[in-house]
Amino acid sequence: MKYNFIMSIVIMSVILACGCSKKDGVNVDNTQEISEITDIEILYYNDYYIGDNGQLMYYDNEKKSGYPLCFKPNCNHEDGECDSLFKGTIEQIYEDNDFIYCMTSCSTTTQIERCKKDGSNHELLIQKEEPYSLDFDFAFNSEYLFTSYSYLDHETGKFNVGCIALNLETKEETNIFEYKGYQASCTCESIDENYVLLTVGGYNDLSLKDNYGNSYEMKLIDCSTLKVTDITDDLWGYSDNLIYHLGENSRINELLVKNGSKYDIHIFDIVENKEISTIEDIKVGDDELLRMVDHVNDKYIFTYDDKTAKYYDTTTKKYTDLKVTKSNNCFMDIREIKEDGFVIELFDPDTFKTVIKFVDFDTFFNVDYFGD
Repeated sequence: MKYNFIMSIVIMSVILACGCSKKDGVNVDNTQEISEITDIEILYYNDYYIGDNGQLMYYDNEKKSGYPLCFKPNCNHEDGECDSLFKGTIEQIYEDNDFIYCMTSCSTTTQIERCKKDGSNHELLIQKEEPYSLDFDFAFNSEYLFTSYSYLDHETGKFNVGCIALNLETKEETNIFEYKGYQASCTCESIDENYVLLTVGGYNDLSLKDNYGNSYEMKLIDCSTLKVTDITDDLWGYSDNLIYHLGENSRINELLVKNGSKYDIHIFDIVENKEISTIEDIKVGDDELLRMVDHVNDKYIFTYDDKTAKYYDTTTKKYTDLKVTKSNNCFMDIREIKEDGFVIELFDPDTFKTVIKFVDFDTFFNVDYFGD
């Protein structure tokens, strides 16, 4: 899963009550027809989503319908014994080959739970009570689950953040990293089976700066030894001229760097800790308005605060200006770029409605507005 740490992204959480609430008309054969996910109350994660009463739902793309992830005989899906329900409000969903992992929260705790893909064998992996809280992003390999945490010290105004490694077999927790600072944050992301990327943020006391004045560091976790090491103190010497930090995947990091009046993209393998290629003379425009850069398979989209965007294909070396909103009330986030197009999200703060669309690279050039 790709993660851009420097740019802040608005995360709209589902507001649901903890526990299994009763819903009229729910039965064993309950399905929900979904032709398009356009409702802010629904978060959608691949084949799973959160139902309107807090249940973990499975979405059948062929039948265009969803059903509670529960196969218990004679279960009415209405009480707390239903396999589709967790201990708290589902905030995030991940899956591997065997399990579904859910980050959940209640009024005084945050926790990571998991179940098998048929909804059975619920298991509480990690739970933290206030004032500690777990972040919604976590990483895992076959042996460990890695999650970051935070705690605000009200006397000093500093956050205490860190990373926990949970042995999935023994359930033993190991605190492998800690940091204290103003506006401190910490996130982890899987690179491959052997490494996890740890990104630590702060106000101004870390070595690297973005163009918003935030500071950060990137660290590498060796999953076999749980050793945490700095990737670099100055991003391979480019930190002074850094405009944006992005990556096609967790192992490959890309730096958009200002070079006089021009811009270059330097591409690094962070495990090997070396530069592997460079894209020179990128036409960025006004970098002070640059809000986000997304990239996959030699395609880039530059999104700006004035609600415009620029698309660049390095294969054809062609640029295309995109108009992405039809009013100042809406803004755009690129949720994901795929090989044949990208997923775009538009949100109207006046109506509190969000529209998520898939835009094909071959046809989107003549479209002024993606949404209803």
